[in-house]
Amino acid sequence: MPSAKQYSDPLTRNDIGLLILRVAVGVTLCWSGLNVVFASEQFVQLGSTASASADLAARVLAATYSIGGALLIAGLLTPLGGCAVLGSMLYSAVLGYSVRSDLFQSGTEVQFPLVLAAAATAVILMGPGRISVDGRFGREQWPNAVSSVLVVAGFGAAIAAWVLIKGTNPFP
Repeated sequence: MPSAKQYSDPLTRNDIGLLILRVAVGVTLCWSGLNVVFASEQFVQLGSTASASADLAARVLAATYSIGGALLIAGLLTPLGGCAVLGSMLYSAVLGYSVRSDLFQSGTEVQFPLVLAAAATAVILMGPGRISVDGRFGREQWPNAVSSVLVVAGFGAAIAAWVLIKGTNPFP
């Protein structure tokens, strides 16, 4: 348990900045994910075809980034939430790119997920800050090994999701 002195120190700009980053990314993803999970028209586009398996895959992907976003908002198990967001946003970016095969013409279909993936990576590497559940229990920063492994796991999860859902190599 952290000492009382730790919380008597004034908050730093980093703590406030990390809170703003976590909450902005988390709210965006929770809102978007819940819309995808509960809106019948939107989830089919995330899967491979308009089939039951694509429907399930899209709902699982949206639920994954919704849960990851909720973990980021609370700052609870922050690296795991960031890893979920990183993997799902990388999958979404590759999906957006694969539709047009042109990075510059893909627009927000690629750019927005990449920005969210970069923000999730920053939170994984920097930690949640003191204004978080993790921070309350002395985990303002997670060990470097944990952060590094979870960044790599996020990339691996995106590749694994692509192979499982699409059945092809994401790097043709």
